[in-house]
Amino acid sequence: MATSDTFKGYKWDGMRHEIKDSKYGRWVQSFVDSIDWNSLCQYASELHGGVRSTIDPKFTMGGRHVVRIINFERGERWIARLRMTTDMDDDEQCQLVQREVDCIQLVRERTSVPVPAVYGYIASAKNSIMLMECLSGNVGMDLNFDFIPSQYKDRFYAEMARFQTEISSIMFPKIGAIIRCQDGTYDVGPLPGLGGPFDTVTEYLMAWAETAIFNDMEGADDEIKASIMAFPQKLKALAANIPARDHGPFPLVHDDFGHNNIVVDDDYNILGVIDWEHAGSMPWESVFFPLTLSLLPRPMMPEWMYENGVPKNEEVRVIMDERKDYVNAVCRIERQEGSSHFLSAALGDEVGQELAYAMKLYVHDGKFGLYSRILDVHHNRWGRQAGGSQKDLAINAP
Repeated sequence: MATSDTFKGYKWDGMRHEIKDSKYGRWVQSFVDSIDWNSLCQYASELHGGVRSTIDPKFTMGGRHVVRIINFERGERWIARLRMTTDMDDDEQCQLVQREVDCIQLVRERTSVPVPAVYGYIASAKNSIMLMECLSGNVGMDLNFDFIPSQYKDRFYAEMARFQTEISSIMFPKIGAIIRCQDGTYDVGPLPGLGGPFDTVTEYLMAWAETAIFNDMEGADDEIKASIMAFPQKLKALAANIPARDHGPFPLVHDDFGHNNIVVDDDYNILGVIDWEHAGSMPWESVFFPLTLSLLPRPMMPEWMYENGVPKNEEVRVIMDERKDYVNAVCRIERQEGSSHFLSAALGDEVGQELAYAMKLYVHDGKFGLYSRILDVHHNRWGRQAGGSQKDLAINAP
């Protein structure tokens, strides 16, 4: 695992001031207070040969997890990551943790991508805890990754491109979650909340459309609500027309690859990629740019934000240029490794990227927007106007 001398300490402030006194902040604090930290330290000590340990007073948090440091008396440190939220039953929760452990092991075995070692874990609906290697760095969000200093950008994006290329080079014949078999080989199983494994992209898209839930539309206007509600069924009607390659092999995909899950030192050297909870073998149509380079799909953006087809916002224009550089970096790595060009092709497909990122925003982020416009605007590619019958779509497909 990569280490660095350019590390001045963890930038963990617990809860930000703006949420500390909110309903959510009080709920997080109640969760932290409910944990028997002494028992957790005892468990860590047992795993570490009986060396005594204590819990660090500081903590940090992500969307679904609370993270704290376990300090051992000999100076070693581990990370304790605890899941705060779940809408799964006991079996699904146990499988989710086990799948992440299996996926981490797979990546550590087959790539040079730095991934923290897992020392132990507890998997249940009540307690989902993972004890992991502690890296001497911060996730990008703690370093204000909305602004990467210019002297670090080229090197940082080059590293990200190399790691994403390596991750996607691990392929499976079906779409699903990663399973480590007893003989040490790997297979795929059902995706939590979605099912499978799936033999084709069409099957996957159909299942996604049937299970996709937009969490909260409170505050959205009628036009946006209608577009959100119609999106899954419109996608289902077009599912058979969307895949460029309906059958595998399918790449391993980290579905939240970006600055929020990349640990770096103070000079933005990448030390580790974390949070493999929902990684799996996925369609190329589900591959998208790292969150650091994400953009709202253009059909979901108001027309006034563009002039003659060019974004008015300078930051958007900069990201668009950086995305082109990123695709070029992936192409160079693919040529050097003699690998397929599927990743660079997927990232370079602007229309495909709009749909892939929209599907993520829909189920994971719950961002308001005119989702159905993506299918309507690009109907020449995927069939007639979204919402037509499957028979009509098949006949009129270009």
